[in-house]
Amino acid sequence: MPKLGKDILKNMLKYREKKDKQSQGGITLVALVITVIIIIILATVAINFVFGENGLITRAEQAGEFYANDTKYTEESMTNVESYLDGILDGTGESGEETPPEPEVPDIPGGSEAIEQGAISFTNLVWSNGQASVTISTNTSYAMQYQVVAGSEAIVEGNWQAVPANRVIGNLNHNDTVYARLTDGTNYGEEASVTVKDENSPQTATIQLSSTSVTTGTNVTATVTHIDNESGPNITACKYVWNTSKANIGTDASKYTGGTFSSNGQQISRTMSSTGTYYLHVLTVDKAGNATEKVSSGVTVNNPIPTVESKLKAGDWVRYPSAQGNIDCRVLYDSSSSYGVEIISAKSVEDVTLGNGVGYQENNTTYFNKAMNSYNNAISTLNSAASDYNNSTYSSRARCVGSSPSNPTSDSPGYFTSSYSYMSSYNGKFKNEDTHYQTDYNQMGTLGILDINDTYWLVSRYVNSASSTSSFNVRYVNASGRLTSNFLCFVNGSDNTYSYSGTYGLRPVFLLKSNIKVTGGTGEDGSPYTLGV
Repeated sequence: MPKLGKDILKNMLKYREKKDKQSQGGITLVALVITVIIIIILATVAINFVFGENGLITRAEQAGEFYANDTKYTEESMTNVESYLDGILDGTGESGEETPPEPEVPDIPGGSEAIEQGAISFTNLVWSNGQASVTISTNTSYAMQYQVVAGSEAIVEGNWQAVPANRVIGNLNHNDTVYARLTDGTNYGEEASVTVKDENSPQTATIQLSSTSVTTGTNVTATVTHIDNESGPNITACKYVWNTSKANIGTDASKYTGGTFSSNGQQISRTMSSTGTYYLHVLTVDKAGNATEKVSSGVTVNNPIPTVESKLKAGDWVRYPSAQGNIDCRVLYDSSSSYGVEIISAKSVEDVTLGNGVGYQENNTTYFNKAMNSYNNAISTLNSAASDYNNSTYSSRARCVGSSPSNPTSDSPGYFTSSYSYMSSYNGKFKNEDTHYQTDYNQMGTLGILDINDTYWLVSRYVNSASSTSSFNVRYVNASGRLTSNFLCFVNGSDNTYSYSGTYGLRPVFLLKSNIKVTGGTGEDGSPYTLGV
């Protein structure tokens, strides 16, 4: 506008020189018109004031009409003003030259068109361990900037940064939006964007079962491991249910009623209480809400094979696979006792001799000492003979009937002493009586299995002492099932000594191991229970 004012003033000076030769009244009128025009021009800042209803041209026209009868110079001046203003409007100055144009802003590609043209490209979306990366590139010479916006957040102008040299933008999550724009260093194109989406269901869920065949009442543990590139190892949530059908039940979460878990490597345990085949269905849900169903192999559940604890009752028949061959036995104590499950041979398995070994001997020190030792060692001798029949696969020990069920090696403490003079030389040589036999003997009587039509040893020492004689005995059961004593050493009042031998049958008792299976039979005579492991 200042240049415009100078040009107008210059024209006015020319005009004034011409008008000096005119009348004073004419000069005054022309000067008045020019003054008005100058005021209007200087007040006009925008083109609107030039062309508006009260603009410069309108006023110039009004002035021309008002002074239509003025001199020829007045009309020429008005014409010059109008021409000059027209020059301003069409871009020419006083000499008709064009005004220099404003600098042009480059048309930098952007938006969806830039993606369509390849000016901005988002490629190579790759997922790994729960995060993604994307490559940003351009087919132009412009520099690239980017920023990552999570979820519904907005672009922040101060967060723009240069795309790295390798053009890879990493550490991206589901629903992140990557924005990119081109720049020449001063100007910027419209941003283009791509939103990272996890549209893939979890790739793998493995189910490892602790067993595929169990009995009722048994626990089965399933270890579930998930693999999902988009969500990584930490799956958002999983649900499961045991089902008798292997057919897929789909991704409706309401059908998975077994429970929910979220950690990878989760273990799921269940006690199988009913027979049948069961399948574990696992619904894996990733961070984006994609779901996959995985079905385990079948777990067959059967009723358990009975064990000796659950099946055997006192008096039942059992076939025991001893170290010397099968022996038919009777259950002496079942699991209701405090001794465990013990079975006794139904018949004697062999004959065992106690005493001097040759029969009756009188006043023979060697044979008397042998008989005395047999008396003292009767418990260990008979238990040792029974141990030869133990099968360690099925039983933890074997003992001779009459020994203590809770501690077969236990022995009455101390040695027998007598106040009679004829016994003085034997005081402290013979062990005291032992009465542990009573437990087994009474139980056999209750079960009616004392009488086996054979005589057999009953581990027990018995001393019969009177004023004139004393005898040292080991008890046995006769063929009629009666308790009887066999004296091995005899001392009378005349200091005479006698030794004897006794040969009777051996009935071993076996303590069965826990959880030994009952695999067959009815437990009756002729169909004894059979055992297995």
